Amino acid sequence: MKITKISLTNFRAFKQTQTIEFAPVTLLFGPNSVGKSTVLKALFYVQQILSKGQCNPIYLDALNKKYIGGFENLVHKRDLDTNITLKIEYDKGDAIGSSYVHLADLLGDVIDLQMSSPIIDASKVAIEFEISWSKFEKDAYIKTYKIWFDESLIAEVSSTSGSKQAFITALNYTHPLLIPHNQTEWFQAIKESGKEIHPFLDGIEANEYHNDKDKASEIEFDELYLDENTSIYTYAEWGFLSQFHEILNEDADELLSDNMMVLENGFVATHQPIGIEIQQGALPKLGQKLKTTLELNEQKLAEVINEILSDVIVAPLDNLLSILNQSLCIGPIRKIIDANYQPLSYIEQSDWYDGSAAWSNLIKTDINDLIKISAWMKDEDKLNLGYGINVKVKSTFCIYKNANSFTNIRDMFRELTKKIESGATDFNLVFDLILDTLKGSETQKSQIYQLLKFTKQDTEDFNKNVNTISAAGSDFVEAFIHLLEIVKEFVNINNIAITERHKTVNDLIIRTNRLMNNPTYKNDTHILNKLKRYLESNLEIKDKLLNNHEIEVQNLMKDLGLINSDYIREDQVSYSIYDYENDIAVLPNEIGTGVSQLMPLIVAAITQKGGLIACEQPELHLHPRIQVAIGDLLIQNTDHVNYLIETHSEHLILRLLKRVRQNTDNELPQGFKAFTKNEIAINYLEPSTNGVKAKKIRIDEDGEFKDRWPQGFFSERKDELM
Repeated sequence: MKITKISLTNFRAFKQTQTIEFAPVTLLFGPNSVGKSTVLKALFYVQQILSKGQCNPIYLDALNKKYIGGFENLVHKRDLDTNITLKIEYDKGDAIGSSYVHLADLLGDVIDLQMSSPIIDASKVAIEFEISWSKFEKDAYIKTYKIWFDESLIAEVSSTSGSKQAFITALNYTHPLLIPHNQTEWFQAIKESGKEIHPFLDGIEANEYHNDKDKASEIEFDELYLDENTSIYTYAEWGFLSQFHEILNEDADELLSDNMMVLENGFVATHQPIGIEIQQGALPKLGQKLKTTLELNEQKLAEVINEILSDVIVAPLDNLLSILNQSLCIGPIRKIIDANYQPLSYIEQSDWYDGSAAWSNLIKTDINDLIKISAWMKDEDKLNLGYGINVKVKSTFCIYKNANSFTNIRDMFRELTKKIESGATDFNLVFDLILDTLKGSETQKSQIYQLLKFTKQDTEDFNKNVNTISAAGSDFVEAFIHLLEIVKEFVNINNIAITERHKTVNDLIIRTNRLMNNPTYKNDTHILNKLKRYLESNLEIKDKLLNNHEIEVQNLMKDLGLINSDYIREDQVSYSIYDYENDIAVLPNEIGTGVSQLMPLIVAAITQKGGLIACEQPELHLHPRIQVAIGDLLIQNTDHVNYLIETHSEHLILRLLKRVRQNTDNELPQGFKAFTKNEIAINYLEPSTNGVKAKKIRIDEDGEFKDRWPQGFFSERKDELM
């Protein structure tokens, strides 16, 4: 489900209704302080209304407690006599979303009302809130809540200031999604019974009654004034529109103005307002079935009707809140973390506003997403920042059997290689156990003890002592030394820089071959042969080893019996930013302000699996080359999310236009998914005497603007060259 449109009326700088259309990539342009960030505030203001019932919030939670000052600072020109109107439309796509209709199919034959879930069958949904100020309560409340399914109004809920109850004041009984499946049979039964038939069902045009007073005078009618210029005449016994309409209104004795509803086709129908329990104003309680004042004699029928009403009134709000809860906003000033940064144990929506969520999210994110993030950072055909992500998985030897159960070092070695647990490397855990197991002399024990101590030191000292002890030792000691060295290097491959990986793996292959040809290690052939097979023959695994795919290293070690993956813990996996030019790991505060400011958008683009990603000025502190490449980051990662980007960057939009043109000419770079003019929405906001005006800048298939930019925008280059 994705948001497709938002309309704002009397909200901050917006006075007259202005509509912002969304696409997979939506850009907001305009002068400073015109109201671009107001669009973001409107979205998360609606979220706070839905989640907490707060129409008068002092802070917006999703924007990291950003101060907005309540309804008075949100209504246009702080006019408390004016109502704010916000309308949001979303497309359900393939999602089912929230629904409350569960009994209709089960009880259809029993209650003789055949209806399915309106919200599931709907493709497009829109909700509109009219928010008013109560002078008596000194608080804001939702005065009116309207719902559209598939671009047709389906229901309206109204409330008054201070009321503990709201009313469903309108239901569009002619809406296709509210027509029962057995409508034909019901209509035939109405005809046969001789009951009055509503003219809408007989195909009579409404204007036959509206415009012909002589015809209208022939029957009893009441007069309903819609406005000063229009009168609608309606017959008091016109009948019902459907079985659903009849069930809800069969007890209506009179057609009064309070019990009437004007349909979109011009007809008037009976409708008795239905009281509902509320969260605030006209806002029902979300996430649960409606509690209504509707009283029906048949309990099963009452349950089904209540589910249908809940589907129409509550489910659209559940879905919208779900979209907004998945959404995030990255503010214009992002945090640059240093060595003292403590990752957040729990990432909240508000943590994205200053970018801190991105750094904590890296630790928790899936390895495949880390690979994508690293690729977008370092690849030449992407952002090409010169940095990537390095992941470290630490390992330690663990003993699970008593040392006395081993008779020689080879048995000990086999057990150790089967029980390597991911964790901090500390060979002290096994020093004494290994020494207690040896059946050699005290001299041999001393020599091996000295050797083991050097496993924690650099390779040069280690090799020097290997040679010294080997020269004086037995085959038994030599076997232990070489086998331990292989395992040590293989386990620590996770901590070797990428540039050293190739050399390390090849060295292990050579050493494994040498040991396999030595009769001393005939008892270990099965282990060495398996290791060789993986390193030498399995090119896919080898490639993953050389490309920093640590999770594949773990899988390989598990297959070799060298690791038990059940013991991997989050605190034993870490990451770092890697500087490829200087071949070192660096901290975020060491990579330059521009790159660190862009990281939250990169991480969000890859890791977010739903909702809307809003970002204010992603181009801050960035070279034009990178600003251009941000366009590709957005358009290549729209499978799960949409983007709402507030920007001043001409470079960013130029890349998007180029990709549209290349798509038309079949010249997109290899591997790029299609990007058409329909997947970008460019909205320009400009001030006027009647509030902010929103203008959509259209483009054609060739990536050219069909509409002129407002005077003075993107004209700096021309002015400077003249």
